[in-house]
Amino acid sequence: MFVVKTPLIGLVDHVNTYVMKANDEDIVIDAGPDLFLSIMALRKNMKKLNVRLDRSLFIATHAHRDHIGATQKLAATSKVYIGYNELRKLVSDEGQAREVLAFAVENGFPKHLAKGIIRLMLEVRLKNSLELVPLRDGDTLELGHYKLECVETPGHTHGHVCLYDQDKRVLFSGDHVLRDITPNISSWSYEEDSLSAYLLSLKRLLDLDPIIVLPGHGRPLKDLKKRVQELVNHHEKRLFEIIEILKVRSGDAYWISSKVKWKMQHPSWGYTSILYKWLAFGETLAHLNFLAKLGVVDRKVVKGKTIYQIVNVNAAEVVKKVVASLFFSTP
Repeated sequence: MFVVKTPLIGLVDHVNTYVMKANDEDIVIDAGPDLFLSIMALRKNMKKLNVRLDRSLFIATHAHRDHIGATQKLAATSKVYIGYNELRKLVSDEGQAREVLAFAVENGFPKHLAKGIIRLMLEVRLKNSLELVPLRDGDTLELGHYKLECVETPGHTHGHVCLYDQDKRVLFSGDHVLRDITPNISSWSYEEDSLSAYLLSLKRLLDLDPIIVLPGHGRPLKDLKKRVQELVNHHEKRLFEIIEILKVRSGDAYWISSKVKWKMQHPSWGYTSILYKWLAFGETLAHLNFLAKLGVVDRKVVKGKTIYQIVNVNAAEVVKKVVASLFFSTP
C-alpha cells in the first residue's frame, strides 16, 4: 500500500491518495481534485508506482471536490465507489444551490459573497458517463489481499464513509478523523443536525480496533480512542463558547461566527478569506442547530434574518449531560 500526497490549493496543502496493488485492478482511495496541478502530479506518481489508471478501481470517502474531483478526468472507464447517501445527494436537483444560498443569507451571510463561493462548497456534480457504484454500511470490497468494509460515518458530509480492513486493522478515515486539524462540520438547513450525526459516527468507530488510522489529510495516527476524545472535547468547548457569546447578546449566525475564536490565518475576522468565513459560518450553524435541538437556544425571524437567543440559563449543564450520555464523561 502506498500513500501519494496529491497537491491542493487552499486551506490544506494536500490530500492523501491511497493506492493498493491488487491482482487484476489497483485500488485508488480519494484521487484528489480536478485541478490541473493535482492531476498531473497524480499521473506522475501513478506511473512511478506502475499503476494503470485505466484499470484501477476508485473509492471516494465523500463527494467534496478535493477528494473526488479528479475521477472525472481519471476514471472514465473505471468504477467509482461512493457512499449510498452521498450518491443520492450528488444526483439531487439543481434547486439545492438556491436553497443553500437562501438559508445562508437568511442567517446573515452577505449575499454577494455567498453567491461567489457556494459553487465551491456544494458537492461536485459528476459526469453522467462515470460508473458510480453505491456503498452501503457493511458492504465489503474484496480485492486481492484487501478486504475493505464500508462504515457509514455521516457528519463531515451527509454520506461520508470510512473503510476498514479488519484483518490488517487499518482504517481509512477520509475527513471523519484527522490528526492535525478538526474536520469541518457544517449544517445548511434548519433540519440538518450534522453535529449530532458526527458525534454518533465518532462513537461508532470506538467499536473498531485499528492499529493505524489513515486520514484524508495530514499524518496517520495510532490512538483512535484518544483522538475521538479530543474531537468530542473540541466540539463540547465550541458549544460552551457559543453559549457564552449568546449570553452577551442575541445575533444571527454570521455575527456569532465572527465572535468565535477560530484558529485563523489572520488575526482579524475582517481580513479572513471568504472561504474560511464560509466554513466557520457553516460550523457555527451546526452548533446552533445542535443547541436548538436541545431546546437551550431559540430562533426568531427579525426583518428577514434568523436571530438566535439563549432560552435556558443552564444551557452549558444541559450540553454536558447530553454529550456524556452520547459518549462518556468528558473532563
